[in-house]
Amino acid sequence: KKVDPSDIKNITIENPTPSPSSSVFVTIERPTDEEVTDERIITISGKTVPNAKIVVLTESNEEAAVAASNGNFSTEIALDDGENIIEISAIAQNGEIAKAKLTVTYSTETF
Repeated sequence: KKVDPSDIKNITIENPTPSPSSSVFVTIERPTDEEVTDERIITISGKTVPNAKIVVLTESNEEAAVAASNGNFSTEIALDDGENIIEISAIAQNGEIAKAKLTVTYSTETF
């Protein structure tokens, strides 16, 4: 069987535009993961995208902050006795979210 050239249709498939990868990030500079401290109130500091909203959550506390125009942020949070799992979320102005999680142990015992 022969196909008439007028019956052949050219189909162009364009590569779909890849969705941009998330540009939101959050880097925690202080405290370090698995840190042990004898301070009940600690400072959480780090870097993210400029003007992002920062939410810091523990089992029993939550704090909010806003990153500076250079992306730096810092806020304090009270620790519970023992192990504290701290979740830090950076929410960019476009709604994208980046998260970090770390564990800090509050103890007044001498090692």
